[in-house]
Amino acid sequence: MRAETRPDFFFIWSGDRFSLLFRIAVSLVSCHHPDARVVVYVVGPSPTSVHFQALLDDGTAEVVALDPAEVLGRLPLALSGAADVYSRLPRASHAARSNILRYALLHDHGGVYLDTDVLTVARFPDLDGVDAAIGLETVWSGDRRRVSGDRTVWMSPTTCAWALAYSAVRCDSLLASGRLGVAGRIDRFGHAWTELQANNAVLASSPRSQFISEVLAGIGEVDSAIRYSTGPTLIHDVLSGTSANVRVFGPDVFYSIPPGQSFRLFEDVTFRLPDSAVAVHVAASNHETRVARMSATDPCARPGTVIHGLMDADAGMQQGKGRVTAG
Repeated sequence: MRAETRPDFFFIWSGDRFSLLFRIAVSLVSCHHPDARVVVYVVGPSPTSVHFQALLDDGTAEVVALDPAEVLGRLPLALSGAADVYSRLPRASHAARSNILRYALLHDHGGVYLDTDVLTVARFPDLDGVDAAIGLETVWSGDRRRVSGDRTVWMSPTTCAWALAYSAVRCDSLLASGRLGVAGRIDRFGHAWTELQANNAVLASSPRSQFISEVLAGIGEVDSAIRYSTGPTLIHDVLSGTSANVRVFGPDVFYSIPPGQSFRLFEDVTFRLPDSAVAVHVAASNHETRVARMSATDPCARPGTVIHGLMDADAGMQQGKGRVTAG
């Protein structure tokens, strides 16, 4: 079915493994935007998990069954190549399919799209007057070559430096809860093996956005067999060449923790979100076991970490004790 009016914020879900973290992600948007219309579009059968049922029961968001053919069929003829690519994707390609659907929905009705592992910690800024808005994140500079199958990236000196830095931060986080301060020391040299790249886990636009139209047009030109080719890689390439009025946020706003260090959200008791943070991307695919095991009594995160703090605050909100604030 089609939502009767345009949502202010929306998520897309497919599959049955809807966890507590994802329910919290939806609730946090409503917490910080109590007057907003929040929609969760579901592709395929509805999840049977208790957390999805809790989402239905608490009324913080509308759940709308989404027919991909209907959504993609509303695209103008010039952008219909995106529908062709979608139809050729394997059913198991949930991320690539979700990428195309989020662009089609943004083109159709605009609003703010969020991945279900994006936790909102403050009100979103006013985006009136912009064609689209997107955030940058800090990524390993060799990642694009890696996902495209270029094995020579592993012989690069910067790759060795990145691997050593990752290992040092990982050990500090796992064994000392970040108290050795390794991440802060290494950050001073991170420019040698990292770069900024646009990400589409948080993406906003006006209806019929020029930028989103350019993204949809670009889908037909990418190799959809390459991971991220319809996601961050495409978004970044289009952003680099667009003339549209796109508001670009720095990593501190949505991606204050690099995806390769997202374990710190669960383990590093010294890490704090910057005051400028509006949301934090958990990169749940890096933590599938933790995310699946999360419960109200076991957050699968150490006390004092960002995740533990947000889950505690959400529990208080569910009990009517107050608002959620950034950790």
